[in-house]
Amino acid sequence: MQRPAIYYVDDGFDTSGKRLVGRQAAGEGFLRAMARYTTSDVLYGATSNKRSIDAMQQRVAPDLRHDVRLEWLKLFLPEEMRRASVVYRSDPVLGELAWQRRFFDQRAYSLCGLTHTICSREAMQAIGDMLTLPLQPWDAVICTSQSVRTSVAEIHANYQEYLAERTGGKPSISLQLPVIPLGVDCDEQQKYRQQAQTRKALRKTLEVADDDVLVMFLGRLNFYTKAHPTPLWMAASQAAAKCKTKLHLLMVGWFEDEREEQAYRAAAKTFAPNVATSFLDGRQPELRAAAWSAADLFVSPVDNVQETFGLTPLEAMAAGIPVIVSDWNGYRETVRDGIDGFRIPTIAPPAGTGIDLAHRYNGDTNLYSQVVARLSMATTVDPAFLAQALVRLIDDKTLRQKMGAEGARYAREKFDWRVVIGLYEQLWEELARIRGAAPETAPRRPDQPAAPLCDDLLRVFANYATHTISESTPLFLGTHYSPENLPKLASEWMSNFGRDSRLPAEELQRIMLVVEMMPGIRVDQLGLAALDAISIRSLGYLLKFGLLATHPTQLSS
Repeated sequence: MQRPAIYYVDDGFDTSGKRLVGRQAAGEGFLRAMARYTTSDVLYGATSNKRSIDAMQQRVAPDLRHDVRLEWLKLFLPEEMRRASVVYRSDPVLGELAWQRRFFDQRAYSLCGLTHTICSREAMQAIGDMLTLPLQPWDAVICTSQSVRTSVAEIHANYQEYLAERTGGKPSISLQLPVIPLGVDCDEQQKYRQQAQTRKALRKTLEVADDDVLVMFLGRLNFYTKAHPTPLWMAASQAAAKCKTKLHLLMVGWFEDEREEQAYRAAAKTFAPNVATSFLDGRQPELRAAAWSAADLFVSPVDNVQETFGLTPLEAMAAGIPVIVSDWNGYRETVRDGIDGFRIPTIAPPAGTGIDLAHRYNGDTNLYSQVVARLSMATTVDPAFLAQALVRLIDDKTLRQKMGAEGARYAREKFDWRVVIGLYEQLWEELARIRGAAPETAPRRPDQPAAPLCDDLLRVFANYATHTISESTPLFLGTHYSPENLPKLASEWMSNFGRDSRLPAEELQRIMLVVEMMPGIRVDQLGLAALDAISIRSLGYLLKFGLLATHPTQLSS
C-alpha cells in the first residue's frame, strides 16, 4: 500500500479567493477526492508549518473517510520524509524537493508533479530543469493531456539540443511523463441537474422561458488568457437569427477589473444585440451550482495557449449538458465530436511566426498576458462552424438530450475522480516498483556536494580563513573566559543567535571545564559524543567570543 504525501500550500487548493483559476479548482477537487477514494489508511500533509497542516485538515475534514487519518509530515526533515512513499506536488516544480532528497537518500521516496499552464517562462523553466535536476526514474510529472505531453517533449528536445551544443553532452530525461486527465465529481454535478427549483428560480431571474435555450460559458472573463468572447457573440447573434428557439447567453466567471467588465458588457451589446446576455460571479459556489442547474448547453471556444486541459467542459458533460468546444489541446481528448457535443475546428499561425513575441517576452518588453493575448488575436475558432453547431443544438432538444446523456456516461466512465485517483495510485505503485529496481541517476558520492549550487558554504569558502578547526586543533582558555560569560552571552539575542544549531549550554560548560583542567587538549580528546558538524561549530562559537583559544593566552598560562 502506498503512503502518499501531498505538498500542501493554500494557493494550490483554495477556490475561495478573488482570483479563482483552473489549477485551484483542480487542486481542490483532487484533495477532496483523495480524502474520499484513497486506498491508503493514511494521508500525509507535507508542510513546513502547523498553520498549513491545520488549513489542510479543515479543507479535507468534510470528505475524509473514517478509516483514513491525516498526519503532518514536516517538510525536509529526513526522518519525517521517509514515512511517505511518494510526495505529490500540484505543479511541475520539483527542484527543491529533488535537491532536498539528495541530501540524504534519493531512493527514500518518489516525487510526483502535475502540469497545468505550461506556456509561461516559469513553467517552461521548470520543465527544462527536469533535464538537469537529480530526478530519478521513479519520479514522475503527470501530463493532463497528450497535447501537453507533446509540448513538454518539444521543450525538452529544444533544451537538450542547446545543452548538447553548450556542454558537449546531451542529457536524457530520466523521470516518467504519464498522461492522466484531471477528474470531475460526477455525483456533485448530477445533483445540480436535479435541483428543479434552483433551475426555475435562476431562469426566472434571467427571464429565460421554459422553452428557451440557455447557453452557458464558465471561466475567467478576460480575453487575453482564456477565450476572446467576441467570436462567440457574433456566432450567437448569427444563430439567433436562424433558430426557431430563443437563445440566451450566460457568462459565468469573474473580471480582473472594472475596465474589462465594461468592455465585455459593451461588446455583448455591439456584437450580439439580438441575444440576451447575462453575467454571474463564478467565484461564488452557489451561483456556479445554480448556473449548472439552469443551463441547457455549454460552450467554451477557447483560443489561448494558456489552456492545457479544460476542466469546465468535463463538468458540463458530468452534469449531462451537451458541449460545444474548440478543437484545442486537451479539449479534443475529452469531448468526442458528434457524440458528447461538437468540437469546432481551429486555425493558428505556423511555428516561427511568434518569435518576435518570444523575444519581447524574454526581455520583459511584453508581459506574459500581453504575449498570449497577441497569439490569441491571430488564432481562429471557425466562426461558421461555431454558428452551425449552436443552431443544431439550440433547435434540436432531442439531440441535446442524447449528447448530454452520452457525455454524462463518458465522464463517469473515464473522468470521475474515483477513476482518476485509481490511475494516480496505479502510477505510484509503478514508481515504487521502479524505485526498487532501477539504477540511480547521478548517484551521489560520499565526497560530493548534495546540491552543487547550494553547497556547504564552509566548503565553498574554505580558502577564506587563516586556519580551520580540525581534530588536532589544540584548545586553551580564551581571554574572555569566565563561568559567567556563557550565560551572559545566552541572555543577549545577538550573541545567542543560532542556539538551535549548537550543543546544549551544559555541554559547552563541560568542554570549557575540560580545557581548563587540560590546557592544549586536542579537539579529538574532548570526549565529545560525536565529532560532527554541530560539535565543530559549537567550538567555533566558543572561540568566536574568546571563551576558548587555539593558542596559549595569559588566562590559560
